[in-house]
Amino acid sequence: MTERKMIVLIYAISLAISIYGFIIDSDPRVPNVFTNVFEILMMSFVVCVPLLSISFIALFAFRAFRKRTVSV
Repeated sequence: MTERKMIVLIYAISLAISIYGFIIDSDPRVPNVFTNVFEILMMSFVVCVPLLSISFIALFAFRAFRKRTVSV
């Protein structure tokens, strides 16, 4: 899987988690649509950044391990 597809997939997953969390949230919603959209996007970025960090660290480690085992 290329990095671009991985980034899109991770952001789609984080957006889905954020929308699900927004729907089940028990706080009263603000009647302004822009505030609700802003809240969903910020939640998705908060979820996306750790997922991207973990995935890129895993990808780097996998490539380094594969390079080491192939060259030996």
